[in-house]
Amino acid sequence: TNICYNEAGNFSVTLTVANEHGSDTLIQKKFITVLPAPQISLEDIYILNAGDSLIIDAGYFPKYLWSTGDTTQSIAITEAGKYSITVYSDNGCSFMHEFLVDTQYELIFPNIITPNGDGFNDNFEIQFIEKYLKNSLVVYNRWGNKVFEQSNYDNSWNGENLSEGTYFYVFKYDKKTYQGSLTIIR
Repeated sequence: TNICYNEAGNFSVTLTVANEHGSDTLIQKKFITVLPAPQISLEDIYILNAGDSLIIDAGYFPKYLWSTGDTTQSIAITEAGKYSITVYSDNGCSFMHEFLVDTQYELIFPNIITPNGDGFNDNFEIQFIEKYLKNSLVVYNRWGNKVFEQSNYDNSWNGENLSEGTYFYVFKYDKKTYQGSLTIIR
């Protein structure tokens, strides 16, 4: 009991006895049945939106041990990091799965800036931009002319000498593109 094997299936057993008078062999077909080891259907990487929690459910098993110390079927994760879960079968066999939780910050774009020097909405400030340093921002006027462009945008643009009105931006990082409109009010 409680012997765990890597391969499930039915196996034959061969017993050979020998002494000075000779030998004899007995074969028992399908004598040992090895049940499959427990398996977990979890991803290797999960994405957690900043400020949210992520529920990871390991499925049904008789016993659990998470790297957090929890012994429940599911846990709530609120921080990025490396985690693992070990599940156990009724016969004591175990299976361990490691996974990574990475945080994704949803960029938030303003739709109005008021560059009047009062310290509020003076710049086109994209929330969580510091998490995506390799980016680019291009701003166009209503006729499609480029009025601003910056690689590795750092939230410093304030509409510099542009008149009030609606402008359009294209923000890119990695393979993602965000487009929207922006109104400047002075």
